[in-house]
Amino acid sequence: LRKDAERVMGEQQFVTVSIVASQLNRELELRLDALRKVAPRAVRSFQQGSAAMQDFLDEHQSLQMLFNGSLFITDADGIRVACTPFSSGRIGNDLSDRDYLQNALVGGKALVGKLIIARPYQTPVIAMAAPIIDSQGKSIGALSGVIELDGPSFLDQIPESHFSKTGGYLLVSRAHRLIITATEKARVLSPLEDRFSISLLERSRDDYESTKIVVNSLGEEVLLSAKNIPAADWVLFASLPTAEMFAPLYAMQRFILLATIILTM
Repeated sequence: LRKDAERVMGEQQFVTVSIVASQLNRELELRLDALRKVAPRAVRSFQQGSAAMQDFLDEHQSLQMLFNGSLFITDADGIRVACTPFSSGRIGNDLSDRDYLQNALVGGKALVGKLIIARPYQTPVIAMAAPIIDSQGKSIGALSGVIELDGPSFLDQIPESHFSKTGGYLLVSRAHRLIITATEKARVLSPLEDRFSISLLERSRDDYESTKIVVNSLGEEVLLSAKNIPAADWVLFASLPTAEMFAPLYAMQRFILLATIILTM
C-alpha cells in the first residue's frame, strides 16, 4: 500500500507541478514576446532623442499592464534614457552590469534576468529586456520591463498556493541556485542548500524531471517533484511531507495492530 500510495501521489504531484510550471512559462513568454514585438517600433523614437522615447513608453499602455514595476529604455551603453512611471532620478542610471541587458545589448537576445534587490526601495525584482535593433542589424539600445515581487503579479500563485495541506512550492533559478519565490515567503532570495534539490536542479538541465522521496535540509522526509520552466531557466519544485501522505496508512497500521492484539487475546 505504501508503494502504491507513493506512485499514485507522485504521479498526481508531478501533474500538478507541471500545470503550474506551464502557466508560469506562458506568462513569461507572453512578456518576452511583447517586448520583442514592441522593441523594433522604438527605433524611430530612439533616433529622435530622449523626449521621443519617453513619449513612446507613455503611449504603450498595453505593455505597461504586463509589468507591475516599470518600463524603461537604455542606450547601447546600458544608460537609462527613458522610463515609465517617469522619475528624473532614474534617468542616467548605469545598468550595464545587469545580465538581462548584457544579453540584449551584446547578444541581441531577449532574456529574463536574475532576481535582484532594486535600488533605492530595496524591493526584490525580476527584469527582462529585448534589444532595439536598427536597420543595420546593430543593437542601439534595449527595452526592459520590471516585475516587483512585493506587488501583485502572476508569481503570486506560488506563495498563495499549497500542495495538499502541508505541501508547498519552491521556484528556483537554476543558473544562480537562488529561490525566487516560495510558499514559505521567508525563503525568498535564499540560496538553495538542499543537497538532493541541487542535484535534481543540475540534472534537470537535460530535461530530467522526476518525483522522489528525499530528506530535505530540515531533516524532513518529503515527496519532491521538479519541472523545468525554459523561458527563464527556472525549475519549479513541489514537495509534500510523507507524514501527511502516508497518514491514512499509519492509521491503518495502528488499527491492524490493535485488531491483531485483540484477536490474539
